[in-house]
Parts: sequence; structure tokens; C-alpha cells
Amino acid sequence: GEEMIAFKVGKAVEVRRGLGGQNERMEKKEQGTLS
Repeated sequence: GEEMIAFKVGKAVEVRRGLGGQNERMEKKEQGTLS
């Protein structure tokens, strides 16, 4: 249900914070491809 989605999103945010700048660059690339 929705709690599971929120949990997965929360985990993804934690992972992003942990990886820091390297992941931010990847994320920008992904957003450019998706949009």
C-alpha cells in the first residue's frame, strides 16, 4: 500500500544522502532523460 511506497521513497532518499554529490550528478542525468 501507500506506506510501502513511502518507505521505499524514504530509503531512496537516505541512500542519495549517503552517496552525496556523485549521486546528484546521476540524478540530474536521469531527470534529463525522463523529461
